[in-house]
Amino acid sequence: MKELAENGYLEEVTGDEGRDRTQYRRTADSVEVNFASDLLLSDPLSGETRDLPRDTVPLDSVTLGEFSQAIGCVEDYFGESIDDVAVHAPISRRRLVAVLARAQHSGRQLDSDRLADNGEIVHQSGDETLFWLDDDFWTNLGGLYYLRPDEGRAAREVHRRLIETVSSGVADHNRERDPFVLIN
Repeated sequence: MKELAENGYLEEVTGDEGRDRTQYRRTADSVEVNFASDLLLSDPLSGETRDLPRDTVPLDSVTLGEFSQAIGCVEDYFGESIDDVAVHAPISRRRLVAVLARAQHSGRQLDSDRLADNGEIVHQSGDETLFWLDDDFWTNLGGLYYLRPDEGRAAREVHRRLIETVSSGVADHNRERDPFVLIN
Protein backbone atom coordinates (compact mmCIF):
# COMPACT_ATOMS: atom_id res chain seq x y z
CA MET A 1 0.00 0.00 0.00
CA LYS A 2 2.83 2.33 0.91
CA GLU A 3 4.53 1.77 -2.47
CA LEU A 4 1.27 2.43 -4.34
CA ALA A 5 0.82 5.65 -2.36
CA GLU A 6 4.42 6.73 -2.96
CA ASN A 7 3.93 6.22 -6.71
CA GLY A 8 0.73 8.23 -6.88
CA TYR A 9 -1.84 5.46 -7.23
CA LEU A 10 -3.33 5.92 -3.76
CA GLU A 11 -3.61 8.73 -1.24
CA GLU A 12 -4.02 8.48 2.50
CA VAL A 13 -7.36 9.65 3.84
CA THR A 14 -8.45 10.53 7.35
CA GLY A 15 -10.70 7.82 8.69
CA ASP A 16 -12.95 7.49 11.69
CA GLU A 17 -11.34 8.33 15.02
CA GLY A 18 -12.06 4.80 16.30
CA ARG A 19 -10.08 3.05 13.57
CA ASP A 20 -6.47 2.16 14.09
CA ARG A 21 -5.77 1.39 10.44
CA THR A 22 -4.62 3.79 7.76
CA GLN A 23 -7.18 4.20 5.01
CA TYR A 24 -6.41 4.95 1.37
CA ARG A 25 -8.37 5.90 -1.69
CA ARG A 26 -7.44 5.66 -5.32
CA THR A 27 -6.26 8.81 -7.04
CA ALA A 28 -7.77 8.01 -10.43
CA ASP A 29 -10.54 5.94 -11.92
CA SER A 30 -8.27 4.43 -14.54
CA VAL A 31 -4.65 4.03 -15.47
CA GLU A 32 -3.67 4.68 -19.07
CA VAL A 33 -0.45 3.22 -20.38
CA ASN A 34 0.98 5.10 -23.33
CA PHE A 35 3.96 3.06 -24.49
CA ALA A 36 5.37 5.96 -26.46
CA SER A 37 5.90 7.98 -23.29
CA ASP A 38 5.54 7.45 -19.56
CA LEU A 39 2.72 6.19 -17.40
CA LEU A 40 -0.26 8.52 -16.97
CA LEU A 41 -3.01 8.51 -14.38
CA SER A 42 -6.29 9.74 -15.73
CA ASP A 43 -9.60 10.65 -14.15
CA PRO A 44 -12.44 10.37 -16.68
CA LEU A 45 -14.79 12.38 -14.46
CA SER A 46 -12.62 15.48 -14.38
CA GLY A 47 -10.74 14.77 -17.61
CA GLU A 48 -7.44 15.44 -15.86
CA THR A 49 -4.31 13.38 -16.49
CA ARG A 50 -0.99 13.55 -14.73
CA ASP A 51 2.38 11.93 -15.27
CA LEU A 52 3.82 9.61 -12.70
CA PRO A 53 7.25 10.48 -11.33
CA ARG A 54 10.12 10.36 -13.85
CA ASP A 55 11.77 7.45 -12.04
CA THR A 56 8.87 5.22 -13.06
CA VAL A 57 10.14 2.47 -15.33
CA PRO A 58 10.12 3.85 -18.90
CA LEU A 59 8.19 1.99 -21.56
CA ASP A 60 8.38 1.95 -25.32
CA SER A 61 6.06 1.09 -28.18
CA VAL A 62 5.15 -2.43 -27.12
CA THR A 63 1.78 -3.60 -25.89
CA LEU A 64 1.43 -4.97 -22.40
CA GLY A 65 0.60 -8.38 -23.89
CA GLU A 66 3.75 -8.35 -26.03
CA PHE A 67 5.87 -7.36 -23.07
CA SER A 68 4.32 -10.09 -20.88
CA GLN A 69 4.99 -12.59 -23.64
CA ALA A 70 8.62 -11.42 -23.87
CA ILE A 71 8.98 -11.86 -20.10
CA GLY A 72 7.69 -15.44 -20.31
CA CYS A 73 9.94 -16.18 -23.28
CA VAL A 74 13.02 -14.78 -21.50
CA GLU A 75 12.31 -16.73 -18.30
CA ASP A 76 11.81 -19.97 -20.22
CA TYR A 77 14.85 -19.51 -22.44
CA PHE A 78 17.49 -18.20 -20.03
CA GLY A 79 16.17 -20.09 -16.98
CA GLU A 80 18.92 -20.83 -14.48
CA SER A 81 21.28 -18.25 -16.01
CA ILE A 82 18.94 -15.52 -14.77
CA ASP A 83 18.97 -16.98 -11.28
CA ASP A 84 22.77 -17.41 -11.27
CA VAL A 85 23.40 -13.81 -12.35
CA ALA A 86 20.69 -12.31 -10.14
CA VAL A 87 22.22 -13.89 -7.03
CA HIS A 88 25.44 -11.90 -7.58
CA ALA A 89 24.02 -8.78 -9.25
CA PRO A 90 22.91 -5.68 -7.34
CA ILE A 91 19.46 -5.86 -8.99
CA SER A 92 16.49 -8.09 -8.32
CA ARG A 93 15.65 -11.12 -10.43
CA ARG A 94 12.37 -9.48 -11.43
CA ARG A 95 14.16 -6.37 -12.65
CA LEU A 96 16.72 -8.45 -14.53
CA VAL A 97 13.94 -10.34 -16.32
CA ALA A 98 12.31 -7.02 -17.30
CA VAL A 99 15.62 -5.71 -18.71
CA LEU A 100 16.11 -8.95 -20.66
CA ALA A 101 12.57 -8.68 -22.05
CA ARG A 102 13.24 -5.10 -23.19
CA ALA A 103 16.45 -6.30 -24.87
CA GLN A 104 14.48 -8.95 -26.75
CA HIS A 105 11.96 -6.38 -27.90
CA SER A 106 14.73 -4.08 -29.12
CA GLY A 107 16.50 -6.95 -30.85
CA ARG A 108 13.30 -7.95 -32.64
CA GLN A 109 12.83 -4.37 -33.80
CA LEU A 110 16.35 -4.39 -35.24
CA ASP A 111 15.98 -7.95 -36.68
CA SER A 112 18.76 -10.44 -37.37
CA ASP A 113 19.98 -8.81 -40.59
CA ARG A 114 20.57 -5.40 -38.99
CA LEU A 115 22.16 -6.99 -35.94
CA ALA A 116 24.46 -9.09 -38.19
CA ASP A 117 25.50 -5.90 -40.01
CA ASN A 118 26.83 -4.64 -36.66
CA GLY A 119 28.62 -7.77 -35.58
CA GLU A 120 29.04 -11.47 -36.10
CA ILE A 121 26.61 -14.37 -35.83
CA VAL A 122 28.12 -17.01 -33.54
CA HIS A 123 25.32 -19.56 -33.80
CA GLN A 124 21.92 -19.70 -35.45
CA SER A 125 19.08 -22.19 -35.13
CA GLY A 126 15.31 -22.16 -35.34
CA ASP A 127 15.16 -21.12 -31.69
CA GLU A 128 17.81 -18.41 -31.42
CA THR A 129 20.53 -16.36 -33.04
CA LEU A 130 23.65 -15.57 -31.01
CA PHE A 131 25.71 -12.48 -31.81
CA TRP A 132 28.88 -10.66 -30.89
CA LEU A 133 27.97 -7.02 -31.61
CA ASP A 134 30.30 -4.08 -32.23
CA ASP A 135 28.03 -1.06 -31.77
CA ASP A 136 27.63 -0.85 -27.98
CA PHE A 137 24.25 -2.60 -27.99
CA TRP A 138 23.96 -2.69 -24.19
CA THR A 139 25.10 0.91 -23.72
CA ASN A 140 22.55 2.08 -26.28
CA LEU A 141 19.86 -0.06 -24.69
CA GLY A 142 20.69 1.48 -21.32
CA GLY A 143 20.23 4.97 -22.75
CA LEU A 144 16.98 4.04 -24.47
CA TYR A 145 15.41 2.54 -21.33
CA TYR A 146 17.15 4.66 -18.68
CA LEU A 147 18.88 1.60 -17.26
CA ARG A 148 21.36 1.90 -14.48
CA PRO A 149 24.82 0.57 -15.42
CA ASP A 150 24.45 -2.44 -13.10
CA GLU A 151 21.18 -3.43 -14.83
CA GLY A 152 22.81 -3.42 -18.25
CA ARG A 153 25.86 -5.30 -16.94
CA ALA A 154 23.70 -8.01 -15.36
CA ALA A 155 21.65 -8.51 -18.54
CA ARG A 156 24.81 -8.52 -20.65
CA GLU A 157 26.26 -11.19 -18.34
CA VAL A 158 23.25 -13.48 -18.86
CA HIS A 159 23.76 -13.23 -22.64
CA ARG A 160 27.55 -13.66 -22.38
CA ARG A 161 27.24 -16.84 -20.32
CA LEU A 162 24.96 -18.46 -22.86
CA ILE A 163 27.14 -17.51 -25.83
CA GLU A 164 30.27 -18.75 -24.06
CA THR A 165 28.56 -22.07 -23.37
CA VAL A 166 27.42 -22.50 -26.97
CA SER A 167 30.64 -21.29 -28.59
CA SER A 168 33.01 -22.97 -26.09
CA GLY A 169 34.49 -19.85 -24.54
CA VAL A 170 35.32 -16.42 -25.85
CA ALA A 171 38.11 -15.51 -28.24
CA ASP A 172 40.21 -12.54 -27.11
CA HIS A 173 38.88 -10.36 -29.94
CA ASN A 174 35.33 -10.86 -28.61
CA ARG A 175 36.01 -9.69 -25.03
CA GLU A 176 35.20 -6.07 -25.93
CA ARG A 177 32.16 -6.93 -28.04
CA ASP A 178 28.57 -7.06 -26.81
CA PRO A 179 26.96 -10.50 -26.50
CA PHE A 180 23.35 -10.72 -27.57
CA VAL A 181 20.97 -13.66 -27.95
CA LEU A 182 17.90 -13.03 -30.08
CA ILE A 183 15.23 -15.57 -29.20
CA ASN A 184 13.15 -16.50 -32.25
